[in-house]
Amino acid sequence: MQSPEARQALEAQLRAYTGRAIGPPRVARDPVNEAMIAQWCDAMGDTNPVYQDAPAAAASVHGEVVAPPLMLQAWTLEGWVMHEGYDEPRTEEQRLHKLLTDAGYTGVLGTETEQHFTRYLRPGDRITSNTVIEQISEQKATGVGVGYFITTRTTFSDQQGEEVGWMTFRVLKFIPKDAGQPAASAAATDGAEAARPARIKPPLGHDNAWWWNKIAEGKFELQRCSACAKLRHPPGPMCPHCQSLAWDS
Repeated sequence: MQSPEARQALEAQLRAYTGRAIGPPRVARDPVNEAMIAQWCDAMGDTNPVYQDAPAAAASVHGEVVAPPLMLQAWTLEGWVMHEGYDEPRTEEQRLHKLLTDAGYTGVLGTETEQHFTRYLRPGDRITSNTVIEQISEQKATGVGVGYFITTRTTFSDQQGEEVGWMTFRVLKFIPKDAGQPAASAAATDGAEAARPARIKPPLGHDNAWWWNKIAEGKFELQRCSACAKLRHPPGPMCPHCQSLAWDS
């Protein structure tokens, strides 16, 4: 078990990472384009016509083809090579994870993400992402082991430098129970309260927040097109049958 002195020294190092950018801003290799949008829609089974059908998109409120909001992160994703070699970390986030790994916190578990979309992306937009280590929690005792929650915040901007969305992502770096430090005994020693793992929060956007709010109220409702009365799910801005933007539930 980690001594109080060792833990204090570790947490002093952890605090120094709060607020740091993990590296330089990352500029998308390619601008937003219809070919990649089509690949995404095929892979995800998304048939919304405003993403691929130029005439339907032109007749919509958007006036042209737009990218699915959930593609936002995809435009600036790196290749796998940037995530290899934690023994020689390349980013501040990797250095933080290695610091905890070397201290015995070898487990990692994604726990929560939240996304916000400011506007739809259009072909020709070139996206830049900037990720900051937003918060590192105090040591927590959880169901999988004792560890620290690390939250990063990524801000996405367009070629004019205007924000188009953001995303937070939280992971738990922990000492697995089978590593000799059960969460229950650590909680008794350190006075930490055991936190029950929670489900990942759903990504709330302009078109689906109403549905999740209804679920939180204990209601299950379906979106219905006001023009052709067709039901649709998941929620979306346009009827896939008649392309109407009018709906109720």
